[in-house]
Amino acid sequence: GKPALPYLAACYAVQLSDPEVEARLEAIVGIRALGASAAECVPAVAAALVRKGEDRRIQEAAKETLVRLGKYALPGLKELLQHDEVYMRIAAARAIRELGPAVPVEALKLLAIVMLEDQDVHVRLACSRTLGALGVEWWGP
Repeated sequence: GKPALPYLAACYAVQLSDPEVEARLEAIVGIRALGASAAECVPAVAAALVRKGEDRRIQEAAKETLVRLGKYALPGLKELLQHDEVYMRIAAARAIRELGPAVPVEALKLLAIVMLEDQDVHVRLACSRTLGALGVEWWGP
């Protein structure tokens, strides 16, 4: 029933680290099916999106899952923009880009702040590309 959904989501999140591609793919599809109940899985799904050497099917499924989660993915993605790990901040920026034009203004503002203040050039570039892809015009400080 419904009370079991958070536990199922947690199981899928763990399954995303399985060495077998098919197991990871099954986990991402399961997370997508759970919808808002799987919002806490967003960091793991975003990591799969940008993991070096990851299977293309996993990356495509991760992108589709984040898009389907839409507004439910945003709190986790905004949190990831401030993660200690560079690759997680890049994953968050790229995942927000995949959400398309429905991204709320507060997420765009956070992207702009990270673009200006992050220490890593790759993170700043990912944020800049996301803002550009979402139609945000930039004239500088």
